Amino acid sequence: MGRIIYLSWHPKNEISGGIKMHYRHVEMLARMGFDAWVSVSEGHNEWFASDARLFNGHTAPDDIIVFPEVLNGVLGELSRKPAQYSKVLLCQNQYYMFSETISKHSLAELNFAKHLTVGRTARGYLEHVFAPSRFDVVPVFVDSKLFHPRDKQARIAVIPRKLPNEYRIIKSIFLLKYPALRGVPWDVIEQKKESEVAESLGRATVFLSLCHLECAPLTPLEAMASGCVVVGFHGYGGQDYASAQNGLWLRPDFLEETADALAEALVGTERGDPKFAAIRDAGFATARSYSETGTENALREVFSQLTRV
Repeated sequence: MGRIIYLSWHPKNEISGGIKMHYRHVEMLARMGFDAWVSVSEGHNEWFASDARLFNGHTAPDDIIVFPEVLNGVLGELSRKPAQYSKVLLCQNQYYMFSETISKHSLAELNFAKHLTVGRTARGYLEHVFAPSRFDVVPVFVDSKLFHPRDKQARIAVIPRKLPNEYRIIKSIFLLKYPALRGVPWDVIEQKKESEVAESLGRATVFLSLCHLECAPLTPLEAMASGCVVVGFHGYGGQDYASAQNGLWLRPDFLEETADALAEALVGTERGDPKFAAIRDAGFATARSYSETGTENALREVFSQLTRV
């Protein structure tokens, strides 16, 4: 059986759920008995803990190389070269698939043994756009040992990175319309380590979701597991799990309505409104459905086929 090597060539301190998932896949595969590694360009990412082994050797004919969806530069050149090893494409954002290599070459020309993605909605998109290529889903998962409720305080947790202007407008509307809630802290968690994010989500009562052009947004699920009421946008890929039962989901151009929903959620949770207790319970159930077991089973099926374990 050859090695499984994930190419995760990113800046050392870049924060991305997709990077974290590379490491988590490798950890799971190693626990299942596969010879799995992460290949990095600048060393181990430091914002989350991982015991995944780092690869710095040479590939062999029976290896399986897992490529990300962004095939530019050296990665693009490697994906186009005839190779003795098997190649797998792991797409964690369907909107990043229009890189220089994929724009010039069909997926069939690139000869990937498998095409993977992490969301069902994204799979539909990818199979429509890149037909006749087929994609298997290896779902994301929530680490329930890390993401769980702590002592709650009236607080809004948020990651503004993808929609900074919308964040600024929503916050401004909120402060203007609801002066009684101006003392509620806004906890910006986008530059924190994973353990710090878990602590912040565990203490917040509301999570403002500013997802945009996503495949399978993980942070809203982690917020649900942490006992937050989720308010905001599903970013397209979040359609896999977003419902009227587990959050206050709005259109991304409904900025005033989003500010109103934040105020409603804050006041409702503080008052113990049964409506928001039900939303939290539905959120817990949704997060539980994204288990490590589900991800492990999908990985085992995919890589057992490729390695004939």
